[in-house]
Amino acid sequence: MSNSNIVKLHMHNGVPMIDFYLWDRNKSVYRNTLAILDTGASVTTVCKDLLNALGYENDTASAKRKAATASGMENVSEVMVHKIRMGNVVFSDVIIQGHDFPQDSYAVAVVGMNVLKYFDIRLSFNGNEATFERI
Repeated sequence: MSNSNIVKLHMHNGVPMIDFYLWDRNKSVYRNTLAILDTGASVTTVCKDLLNALGYENDTASAKRKAATASGMENVSEVMVHKIRMGNVVFSDVIIQGHDFPQDSYAVAVVGMNVLKYFDIRLSFNGNEATFERI
């Protein structure tokens, strides 16, 4: 079995994004969304509205703390998501932040270093793909 995982790279306004799958607790299936790849983000963050729709509403209502975000210092919720998937790689019981994204944001998720640190990553802008190799 290869340690490489190739996923489609989407570019939106010059920002690299990938298909990112979050476990839906209500339906017991993955739900796909586009997520920004952000090596400057220490923690993976997902829009609280999306987390609530996926059955994590009780989790987003508690465990609030202050965190530095692209919008400045904001209140965020720490949420344990049962599973996330990028291509063929699955992570279980991942702590992410639930945050209210700005209304004009084109993203509802950011993949941060708490997930990215497990990979050597190669972005091919010409080939529209991202290769994640487990380290």
